Amino acid sequence: MIKIEIPGHETLRLKHLWLDYNGTLAVDGELLPGVAERLTMLSRQIGIRVLTADTFGRAAEKLAGLPCMLHILTPGQQAEQKRAALLTTPPTHSSRGPSAGPQLVQQDERAR
Repeated sequence: MIKIEIPGHETLRLKHLWLDYNGTLAVDGELLPGVAERLTMLSRQIGIRVLTADTFGRAAEKLAGLPCMLHILTPGQQAEQKRAALLTTPPTHSSRGPSAGPQLVQQDERAR
């Protein structure tokens, strides 16, 4: 858990961090330099969940072995899928990325 104290406001206690894949952790499907190491370090304090439409079809391969949960959106109704994903996560979370509202539907990787 990451604790953030903001003077004059409620203290945040974050247990989950939602990140977009392409455009945040990766460019054109390729992880940016240093991302793997930083995710590993950060995962010691907070659960990491990566949400993606996986436009380039590389997210599972590139994140393999890293301490994060991958959620791949299926085509169509992605806003609804994102909303459903957030509802499956306890309310102590943060999001980061172009889609800036972490939401998901988990796709079973064995089905690929």
